[in-house]
Amino acid sequence: MSRVAIVTGAARGIGAASVDALVNDGYHVIAVDRCRDIPDVPYSLATSADLDAVVARHGDSVLGLVGDVRSASDMRAAVDEAVTHFGGLQAAVAAAGVISGGPLAWEIPDAQWDVQFGVNVNGVRHLASAAVPAMLAAADPFTERVQKGDKAYYRARFAGFDKATAEATCKLLKRSEIECMALKN
Repeated sequence: MSRVAIVTGAARGIGAASVDALVNDGYHVIAVDRCRDIPDVPYSLATSADLDAVVARHGDSVLGLVGDVRSASDMRAAVDEAVTHFGGLQAAVAAAGVISGGPLAWEIPDAQWDVQFGVNVNGVRHLASAAVPAMLAAADPFTERVQKGDKAYYRARFAGFDKATAEATCKLLKRSEIECMALKN
């Protein structure tokens, strides 16, 4: 089964480059972008044509969705699509971002500040709130969920590391509610 990721801000720049890198690493990707301008952002944002171009260069490995990171329901819809279309979710990349540029931070008009905070901070929170539960529920070759009574643990597996590195990592992880198995390849 292929790994699956969601990337926001996927139509251009760092988001599009993230989609390219993930696909090259074997992921299927849900590529999300707003695809229209925001009135209080002083430059043009990505378009539907930009998102279509990202999708076109990867064929069936990428599904493009128009969605706004400022909307928790749009981020839940993207996660639902990842699970429905590709069978799960293992990664989320919050690459959507805006900046007003020009004025000093304390001189930015409230409307521009609100947009920046909405995209750059709340957008990350909305993606994480939607994606993390799905990521924890998905099968992962490096972790497994272990139920002990009414408590769930996540067992980390470090195949491919030398035994000393795996054991040292396990010691660090055991300080939290993570059980660890150091496996030697």
